[in-house]
Amino acid sequence: MKAIALALAAALVSLGAHADTYSGNKLLKALHDFKQPTPAAAPPPADVVFDQALGYGYVKGVIDSLNKILFCIPGPVTGGQIVDVVYNHLQANPKKRHQPAVDLTIEALQDAFPCPAKDGGK
Repeated sequence: MKAIALALAAALVSLGAHADTYSGNKLLKALHDFKQPTPAAAPPPADVVFDQALGYGYVKGVIDSLNKILFCIPGPVTGGQIVDVVYNHLQANPKKRHQPAVDLTIEALQDAFPCPAKDGGK
């Protein structure tokens, strides 16, 4: 199981070599749109709604694939908290934002939610 997950992680990271890779810059914009309040008077334009859904869905996809393998998000953490963690990481690391969003998302989640160290039988 862990070998399959690590292979999946390697495959996701290897996507970074492709020219059209979803970058940290694109994810930052999508998460920025996600964090904006929706005006009550008029719904946001369709492209903004798409970016909102894409940003949240992208982060959620990384979590669904790699939680408890590369990082360990505790049960009571909300989706909004996780978006804040990734968004803040992207904001704090402008020099890295050209890198693949998957790498930066994993980095942010590993920093915020590291898995407990394994004893190794000691």
